[in-house]
Amino acid sequence: MAGINFNQVSSDLSIVDLDVPFGLLFSVVATMTCYANLTVLAVVTWQVLFVSIPMIYFALRLQRYYFATAKELMRMNGTTKSFIANNLAESVAGAVTIRAFEE
Repeated sequence: MAGINFNQVSSDLSIVDLDVPFGLLFSVVATMTCYANLTVLAVVTWQVLFVSIPMIYFALRLQRYYFATAKELMRMNGTTKSFIANNLAESVAGAVTIRAFEE
């Protein structure tokens, strides 16, 4: 099975099995807590809506900017790592060939 990096597959499965569910659960709980707090504040003092609505808009805009930037950085990171790993694998395979022909 040439070309399959089992360490990478194991690492990816570990992330899917452990990190994704924890991150999803944390996100859902944090979002529900934020909405509940905002609802209680809006019911008790409705003036808080004058501050919270523009802040929510600002946070969503900032989130879009962050996600676009993070996505590009992850792409660059993956491209860089795959190039280095590919170069190392080709070098090791080439060394075996060179030794086989005693050159």
